[in-house]
Amino acid sequence: MQPREPEPALARSRILSKMVRGSDLEARVLELEAEVARLRQATDIPYRAIVEDMSELVVRWTPDGTRLFVNDAYCRLFDARREDLIGTSFWPLITEADQARVRARIASLTPQQPVIVGRHRATAAGRIVWMEWVDRAVYDAEGRLVELQSVGRDITERVQLEEQANRIARGDAAARTTAAIAHDLRNVLQVIQGVGSLLAESPRDSFEATQLQTAVEAGSALLMRLNQLSHGLVLQPRAVELSQRVTALRGLLTELTHDNVTLITRFSPVPCTILGDPTQIDQVLMNLVRNASEAMPGGGTVCIETELAPMASLHEKTEAPTDCAVLRVVDDGPGISDNVLPRVFDPRITTKANGQGLGLATVKAIVEGHHGKVMVRTSPRGTTFELAFPLASGQ
Repeated sequence: MQPREPEPALARSRILSKMVRGSDLEARVLELEAEVARLRQATDIPYRAIVEDMSELVVRWTPDGTRLFVNDAYCRLFDARREDLIGTSFWPLITEADQARVRARIASLTPQQPVIVGRHRATAAGRIVWMEWVDRAVYDAEGRLVELQSVGRDITERVQLEEQANRIARGDAAARTTAAIAHDLRNVLQVIQGVGSLLAESPRDSFEATQLQTAVEAGSALLMRLNQLSHGLVLQPRAVELSQRVTALRGLLTELTHDNVTLITRFSPVPCTILGDPTQIDQVLMNLVRNASEAMPGGGTVCIETELAPMASLHEKTEAPTDCAVLRVVDDGPGISDNVLPRVFDPRITTKANGQGLGLATVKAIVEGHHGKVMVRTSPRGTTFELAFPLASGQ
């Protein structure tokens, strides 16, 4: 019997095999060009008749993006008539986020290197698709670009397979992180085991009992965060008004700060209600406030703010006029160093002597589990963690 391939590796190999089969567009274009040349030499069939039978999209266009010719496959994908496409620009079909990259790709063509392969997103029949194109530039005798011909295909399914493969790879990384965390957990449990032996011969209210309780709490917290990172969050959502949640938790938040750290709040004059899990929101607040306090051993101020803000706080570019609920935790500590900032949410990174590096990773996981976004701004005068959540429907 052949040994069974591990499930993640098996899934990854299947995905990669599909990706390889779908990534041969450039070779396919070379085949098509040879076939077109052969048919035109052997028959009187015009170029247009030949390319109309292709399953690939074919478009000829001027350097400013004006379409001169499109085949039937192109018309079918973009759900448009040929007469409505020819003489108009294709640039509005390319997503705004990808236009600069496409222009740079075309600008890189030269008479010596007239062919390039690239991919970008486009709007086709009301949906976003991923397209892969082989662009060939045509130059005149003086080396001026006069026309381009592009052969393309819809690779949306392949991109989805690539993303699935990446998720599997991230799962492998998570498994390695889990193993490292399990090592830390074993250390905590060894403390419990050792102190438990001492308790067998010690009074009930002894110092050893206090040590045991502290170790148990640390182990429980570590287990909870481990489960959240390795198995995903299980949310129990309901309407949560952020200002009220901060107020209800203020006593505990104050206990988490050092004696020389002042906790203040600034609340929105209007409700900031989201659909969320209050227990998870509490954990986010406790992690951020504790981190802010520990960043200021010499004392300082931690401010918790709530407000309604434009949806741009949640998504970098949007035309939606609605607002989102924003929760900020601001400190006036020394800020996050440049070498730590890019990895601040990495569960393997910690700046604390006894930390596991899971606090901010948990914050990010919880916020994204609520379809929100976490942003960090830092300077030598302090750090701000800004959390943006979609508003509950009806607010």
